[in-house]
Amino acid sequence: MRRSTPSAASPSVTEPQQLAAIATLWKRTGRELTTRFTGASMRPAIDDGAEVTLLCVDNVRLGDVVAYVYGDRVIVHRIVAQWGDRFIARGDANVLPDPVLLDRGDVIGKLVQNPPARTPIAASLFLVCITPMAHVFGTRIALRIIGVCRAAYRRLRPGLPERVRRFRANRLKSRRYGSLSVAYRPRLDGPGSDLAEPFVDAVKLHCQGRKAQRAFEWCAGPGFIGFALLAEGLCETLCLADINPEAIDVVRRTVRQHKLEDRVTFYTSDNFDSIPRSEKFDLIVANPPNYFSLNPTHPLYDRFKDDLRPNDPGWRIHEGFYRNVSNYLMPGATLLILEIETLNCEVWLPGYDVPYDVRPRPPIEDFKRMIAAAGLTYAETAPLITSFGFRGDLVISKMPLQGH
Repeated sequence: MRRSTPSAASPSVTEPQQLAAIATLWKRTGRELTTRFTGASMRPAIDDGAEVTLLCVDNVRLGDVVAYVYGDRVIVHRIVAQWGDRFIARGDANVLPDPVLLDRGDVIGKLVQNPPARTPIAASLFLVCITPMAHVFGTRIALRIIGVCRAAYRRLRPGLPERVRRFRANRLKSRRYGSLSVAYRPRLDGPGSDLAEPFVDAVKLHCQGRKAQRAFEWCAGPGFIGFALLAEGLCETLCLADINPEAIDVVRRTVRQHKLEDRVTFYTSDNFDSIPRSEKFDLIVANPPNYFSLNPTHPLYDRFKDDLRPNDPGWRIHEGFYRNVSNYLMPGATLLILEIETLNCEVWLPGYDVPYDVRPRPPIEDFKRMIAAAGLTYAETAPLITSFGFRGDLVISKMPLQGH
């Protein structure tokens, strides 16, 4: 953090050197200096522009937040290491320490109320590595290394948040349902991982506890819902399909891990295009793409416009599903398809002043038409409510029994 205009309780000081000179005099009596500093390097302990009170002393120790002069600036950072009789400081929000060793005489003062530290893990690791190097190779070499790292960090930092986001989205994780641990990558979760257990409850309710011979999860992603049904004993065998080969890759991991090759089949397929006609199901579940036309004026449009998970422009995917589904159904089969706000032409997300999705008519009208054209019977639209506040609509339909 850098120094800004002092408060009324402070002397009229405009230059760092003047402030340091006054502090040197005030250290003899331990006087206090109230001022403000700008910058985000000490967040969340000290906000940008927050008023702080400095005690003009030089008896500082590890953990103290101190002010010192560096070039033409006054820096307020926390002491994080002591190398001999000198100190290393770092902003709480920074990964790398300051490239300067502080003598006690360099310190203008320390905060009267010392806020607790919240240290980034990367910052702690760097300090653990650099401190032994300072002891072995000397502080001058260690400071040079810090300087080089800070220069490299400044070059990389503009794209770093996106790199971190991509790393987190791509890392392999798992979610447990009963005896099964389902492999997935966060960017493949749409968010089926949180919907699987509510789906289990819905299947128990709407299938009246009947165990399916063969269940199919359409637009399965990593297969959260299907594997949860299998773990709960609600289906004897399971079939999973998704257009994204990366989703099917993690499905394969789960199947291999639990040796489910004799009970689980999976396909990389656009709807039913790559699924053989020999497959027959008496239960279909799905959390498919359920937004008709993302609003280009919505702040989230650029983020999700090319994402496979939410988008079904013009209900093309739904149309293809219902056009072919009857070829894969056993008599009496039940379909539970999760949709969003089926009675509304617009979908609004909390905190935004424009609709997220815009439909030409209430989607339930289109879904009923597709269901009837497939030779199925529309049963009902039932709520699917989760513990984290999500509410969706389960569009339930059935394949008539033979002879009906």
